[in-house]
Amino acid sequence: VKLAGTTVGSPHKVYLHPFKASHVTSYAYDDPDGHSSNELEAAVAGRPASFLVQSVDPYGNILANGGLTAWSLDISGPEPIVGSYEDLSNGAYRFSYHPQIPGRYTMTLTLGGQPICFYGGK
Repeated sequence: VKLAGTTVGSPHKVYLHPFKASHVTSYAYDDPDGHSSNELEAAVAGRPASFLVQSVDPYGNILANGGLTAWSLDISGPEPIVGSYEDLSNGAYRFSYHPQIPGRYTMTLTLGGQPICFYGGK
């Protein structure tokens, strides 16, 4: 069907975007950085450690763009560890930390103040 020389009607192309990232479906997983350990579970004191987070919307769609700034990483234990993250601009984020003192630590990663799942999507 044409209207004023332009095709209208079916089929009509539509691009569907993912929704915003969700703390429920986004997940953390080990960074394949060549270290023999899974730095979500164990790291070596004195050596930098990292892991990745994939942002996912509530419907299970992987986000393909970066830009999220509501991440927070808290690592508590024998010493407080300040972590940082790098936006990989593809929906994934690399989190890094550098433990100095051996011991048992608790790691909490949140998006918008809500904890995300470790290994949720893998």
